[in-house]
Amino acid sequence: MPVTDGLAATALGVAASVLLLGACRGCSSSSPTGAEPLDGGSPGDVRVDRVIDSRPEADAQAEPSVDAAPDVLVDHEGVPPGWEAWTGWSAKCPVYVPGPDAELPPPIEWEPCPSFVPHASGCRVMKNTWGGNVAMFARFWREASSGKPLLAFARTRSSLDVVLVPFIIAEPDGIVRMAQIYPLSDSTKGCPYYPEDFNDGLYVVDAPARLETLADGGKADVEGAIGGPMTNMTPAVLATTLENSDWRLSKDWLVQLTLGKVNAWTWDGKTIENVYAGGTDPNGLQPHVPIVQGKDIFFTVGNLQLCGVMSWSPTAGLRPLLRWYSDFTRAAGNFGTDGKDMVWTQSQGTGACLNDGPNPEVWTAPYTTDPAVLQATAHRVRKDVRGMSAYSFAVGHGFAARSDSFGSPIANSLSIVRLSDGYAWTVAGDPDAKTHNFSVPFGLTEEEVYVFGSIQGMPMTIFRIRLDSLGPGTPPD
Repeated sequence: MPVTDGLAATALGVAASVLLLGACRGCSSSSPTGAEPLDGGSPGDVRVDRVIDSRPEADAQAEPSVDAAPDVLVDHEGVPPGWEAWTGWSAKCPVYVPGPDAELPPPIEWEPCPSFVPHASGCRVMKNTWGGNVAMFARFWREASSGKPLLAFARTRSSLDVVLVPFIIAEPDGIVRMAQIYPLSDSTKGCPYYPEDFNDGLYVVDAPARLETLADGGKADVEGAIGGPMTNMTPAVLATTLENSDWRLSKDWLVQLTLGKVNAWTWDGKTIENVYAGGTDPNGLQPHVPIVQGKDIFFTVGNLQLCGVMSWSPTAGLRPLLRWYSDFTRAAGNFGTDGKDMVWTQSQGTGACLNDGPNPEVWTAPYTTDPAVLQATAHRVRKDVRGMSAYSFAVGHGFAARSDSFGSPIANSLSIVRLSDGYAWTVAGDPDAKTHNFSVPFGLTEEEVYVFGSIQGMPMTIFRIRLDSLGPGTPPD
């Protein structure tokens, strides 16, 4: 896509920056580009190396030595008073955590959206109180015990020098619950940490590679996942791996997406499951970033010709939830769920897996992992605004929302659908992203939708838009 101005250039170019804090690092080259603490404490460290299948003995044979490479503490200027360096993953790339007397970052502040944003009267945008941006991708989770929504995000500043970037979990209108500080940079001299998921009160961060000596004497760059419950400011090492990976989690599983594979293991590390391997799929399709709901795992598979959705559960195993094997004219994607409703885009015709594919439709069904149950309960909601994309529907409280960066009628715009009757609303973005754009909706409450996007003066930020401000909507076709 041509870049026409600075705002659009920043919004697109930042995808290659370590300040993204959430890029899809384990996706294949064919990819379309909060419960409370467990048992009252942090999850135990899970040392997983080169996960190939569900045989734990394969991991033990190649277990790396943590102390293999020299690792000297690097101090960074500007660390707030009372914050302490956690070197559990790397002393060269410490994570700063608040000590007993440390002050947490200030709560989120919001301000009205400018008048050029449609439905501005019901729209607020995160106020830029730190002179920077909000990093992709923000995460949303609703705490069951309090009913409060929580946002996980990072406050970045674009710089070729190393800057200290706070990673924050906070109530939208309340206190900061958890905060850590990462030394990051737009250049290669920083420490590429990537906060990737926040779910069931747990978070996971992809840790930068470190050189280690393996049991056979060889050396290798080992990456890892750090994180734990949001009630513990200090992370734990959750996993190590020799593979470039994306991570997702729930209270039941830590899930890894790497090239061609999806792996899951329990928090105690005793059970490791190979959920999916592209080499064993009848069409050899690559998996994309998973969605984890408790013990269930969902993910799209596909390329530009064939695409669909798989489900996996411990009892039933892997199943083709929405697949038409070797049929180039039927497709499903953009799958999302809140654990109650499932929503996806379904298309039929030549080029069904393309973003501009024919006859895209919004479909929904009650939550299930069983393809037979889904087929019996699924129904069409309305025509969709675009075809397949790299992102999932955000689903919640009977609504589904998506955005799309490509083509009319909704370039950089937000589309919201009410599942009960198919009424829809479009909040227009600027097709050229000069004034504003809506990139990724990531959370819904009964009253609002939260959207990652950009606005003049802040190339990455978070919007919150009241659903009751959108008007009567457009009836289903």
